[in-house]
Amino acid sequence: MLFRSARFGYRYYALGCAAADGCDAALAAAGGVDADPVGLAPFADRIGAPLDVREIEAPSGAPWAVAGIDTKPWPTSRQALASVVAFRGIAVPTVEEIARIVVRVPAAYRAMIDRAAMPANRIESMLSVQYQIALAALAPAKLDDAVRAELPRDARIAALMEKVQLVVDDDLGARFPRAWGSRVTVELRTGHALEAEALTAPGSGARPLAWRELVGKHERVFAASGVAAGGRLDALARACEGVGEGPGRGVARELVAITQELASV
Repeated sequence: MLFRSARFGYRYYALGCAAADGCDAALAAAGGVDADPVGLAPFADRIGAPLDVREIEAPSGAPWAVAGIDTKPWPTSRQALASVVAFRGIAVPTVEEIARIVVRVPAAYRAMIDRAAMPANRIESMLSVQYQIALAALAPAKLDDAVRAELPRDARIAALMEKVQLVVDDDLGARFPRAWGSRVTVELRTGHALEAEALTAPGSGARPLAWRELVGKHERVFAASGVAAGGRLDALARACEGVGEGPGRGVARELVAITQELASV
């Protein structure tokens, strides 16, 4: 994702490292370097999920794994997405009628997204479930804002954030990381409770976004960033849509060339 930022954050450095490591691994594999799947078992144990060797031993010509990667429909953390989707699926009469919002998530990332303090920047606004839910209820346009350079911080948002409580759900934890789910219960002042569950959020591997939705997301990002992409965006979309249909080397070269052009705009 490209957008102009005054601060060069760690996320961009990590993205570059991942791309470089992936390229290095591909070249090593092509050169005959083998790996021992048994050595990966300790990493699987850390996230509490068994290692399926078939997922990393794809034969030549198999669909590209990157084609099944999750995509977020709006600026949020992957861990917070399902909770906001579940909340948006609840028909709340009015915000004033909400007494409490209980958000149930796996233990693996509860602490990461449980942020009751008002966010100081865009990244913090993407992590905090409290803030994301407050935006969904009170400023939905800002929730979907591709860049979200300005963060609403008014008293109504702060008050609603205080009503959001995160709790660990063992059932959801047992499904993780296959499913990054959430259950949200909105308790009303009348004593009634409304509940919704999101096990497969839009953009997840089980519910991939349509190609038009993906292109639309890129269009919003470029427009909000002030990047004059011109025909480069169409070229980028065509190249990405063709991922997995031809030799990887040619597609990779085309993507790198287009990205370099966009970076120089």
